[in-house]
Amino acid sequence: MPSSSKMMFACCVVASTWTAATADLRAASLIAARRAASGVFRPPLEEILPSAAVVVPLRAEGVPGLHGDEAFYTAEIGIGNGEERQQRFSVLFDTASGNVLLPAEGCASEACRGKRLYFPGQSSASEVVPLEDVEKALLKSAVTSSDGLTVAATVENDSVVVEFSQLELGDGLLRGHPYRDNLCLTPDLCGGIGLLAVESYTEAPFRSMPHDGILGLSLDGLALSSPLFSTIRSLGGAGSSLFSLALRGPSAEIGFGGLSPTFTSRRPIWRPVNKLEEGYWQVKIFSVIVGNLTVHPCLEGCTGIIDTGAARLGVPSAVMPKMVAATAVPDLPSLLNPDNNCCPGPDIHLDLGGGDYLTLPASTYAGRECNLEAPRVVPLELGPGYEGAFVIGLSLLKHYDTIYDFGLHRLGFAAVPSGKGTSDLSGDFAQMTI
Repeated sequence: MPSSSKMMFACCVVASTWTAATADLRAASLIAARRAASGVFRPPLEEILPSAAVVVPLRAEGVPGLHGDEAFYTAEIGIGNGEERQQRFSVLFDTASGNVLLPAEGCASEACRGKRLYFPGQSSASEVVPLEDVEKALLKSAVTSSDGLTVAATVENDSVVVEFSQLELGDGLLRGHPYRDNLCLTPDLCGGIGLLAVESYTEAPFRSMPHDGILGLSLDGLALSSPLFSTIRSLGGAGSSLFSLALRGPSAEIGFGGLSPTFTSRRPIWRPVNKLEEGYWQVKIFSVIVGNLTVHPCLEGCTGIIDTGAARLGVPSAVMPKMVAATAVPDLPSLLNPDNNCCPGPDIHLDLGGGDYLTLPASTYAGRECNLEAPRVVPLELGPGYEGAFVIGLSLLKHYDTIYDFGLHRLGFAAVPSGKGTSDLSGDFAQMTI
């Protein structure tokens, strides 16, 4: 048995034989102590939010090039008049982009091969959006550069060109024409919305994406036009200005208008949207801690961008050396975290202030192999103004049910009990073959 395996086995034995009194030391850990000392009041969940008016089931789809326990979450949507046969598409619900992007008729790109195509002429509800309207919208848009997110859009040669960068799959371009059509997430949740009928894609990052298109759920700053291209405004008839997301291994639920049935009963922590004008769902980060070691004090400011279109945690490249060095050091007390499955690595904590943290367990970033020396985090090379930006992808989000309140411009995070949001995906979801 390799020495690392012996150490893990020994750690598991030690962890399993510790007494209940020893386990109680968890409450006195650094993170728990800070939380207890903060005195932050959190009212019961049921006093804050209603149940979702509409629930959309999602499924996990594997991505070539990523590990077997990493996936994106997609759902089927319908495009067209509800009185006729709708065109169906699988889409990624992306909190870090603001538009509906669908491959369209005439697309000869390799990225369109095997995808369902949008035919505007088959929908009696479709209307061409004048490019002049898009140009006016772009002048008002706050679309800016950030890795893992839609980054820029321009009007060129009678079409719209969008630069796109996905955290794990790379950067690319798409070109298409804007339309307005009727979009249905369920028979009970439909609305007229602007979308981009894409006629050409670059190989990266789109060829590896398992879904047909992308449905952006960002705030207004990232949409080509507001409210025409704003998904959350166009579908705001669910009765409440928020949506929620609960990830459960191979499946998930997004609830419009409130909380989905599987949403945890634990109380959420609330934080205001940071840098609202940028259009991202993001929170302020005060420091980044690995185990009990502060690897980044965020003296010049940090922000965490919530990105359901990214599988992993994105970390500024300047912070990566310290983080990798810190995660490589075994941390026996971390075995008390029930999400760590006997992986003796330190957890990664994003400090939200007030004694609250978002925690990425070692077993998640190290994978089933518990490879602490090669953590599944992605270095970011961001433009000016984004030096302190972290991208919070699904690896961390599966440990928290999240609430996106675009009425009050706030985010809620409710910790998922161990085992409910962290199920092994292996073999339970669709693998795409290229």
